[in-house]
Amino acid sequence: MNLHGTGLGDQGLPIQQMAHVAPGMWLRARDTLHGICDMAEEEGVTFTLENLNLREHPGCPFNSTVDVLSLVAAVDRPQLRINLDLYHTQIGEGDVIRHAKACQPWIGEVQVADNPGRCEPGTGEMNWPMIARALADMGNDGPVGMEAFAKDKPEDALEAFRAAFTL
Repeated sequence: MNLHGTGLGDQGLPIQQMAHVAPGMWLRARDTLHGICDMAEEEGVTFTLENLNLREHPGCPFNSTVDVLSLVAAVDRPQLRINLDLYHTQIGEGDVIRHAKACQPWIGEVQVADNPGRCEPGTGEMNWPMIARALADMGNDGPVGMEAFAKDKPEDALEAFRAAFTL
């Protein structure tokens, strides 16, 4: 199951979005994630925490790749991993390979879409053969999913995705 830094608060009301996260919020997030890990351990499941970007998710706390890595590393439990969304990393921070290497010990899934346009690999500026090779070289053998819009036919988008990640 995938988690975002957006959602509902204690009373079921939307959380007020803010880009700056106070130290107490970090501690609360860490403690909440430990509680989620306790439940996940009982059920034998794993949760992933996804990075986002502020351009499309303004005011989202814990959005950056660095923030998500910091939280997941602080919790450091096998029931919590990173859903490393390379589309969001590219928009928010760039340098996706460096960020992937830093996140590698905690990656549970990698999500891909090209930028700009959030379409399949090969439609934007990202060098998918280099990214795919770097992921393999760093030992990432987990799932890679495409969360993208098909530029044309869905079948062509799937084939482009397969081709980009076939080494």
